[in-house]
Amino acid sequence: MALKIIEVVRNLIDAARAHDAKLNDPLGDGSGSESQAPEGCDYEILLAEIEKVALELAEMPSVTPEQLTAARAAYALRSDDNLEIDEEALVSEGEGGVWVQAWVWMSDEEMPQ
Repeated sequence: MALKIIEVVRNLIDAARAHDAKLNDPLGDGSGSESQAPEGCDYEILLAEIEKVALELAEMPSVTPEQLTAARAAYALRSDDNLEIDEEALVSEGEGGVWVQAWVWMSDEEMPQ
């Protein structure tokens, strides 16, 4: 999953660079101006930070089939379709068990205004 995030982000940054280059040199002849990127925007720093977070996510273990079955049986299957656990959910070990990543549905009426 983290590698997919990195790939998507790289594609977005490449697209932003291409867009920036087109804005700066619409004729493509090198006669354009300096970058129109927002001041302080450094694509390489941005990519490095996103890669760092994505790699941290990649190091987190995914739920095992046994954990998935147990978590779904204990929570998702008993819910009113308001709790879902993905097959590639992340887990975080704790004392005496694990935390399993899940989606919890909140209707508009349940959300604070």
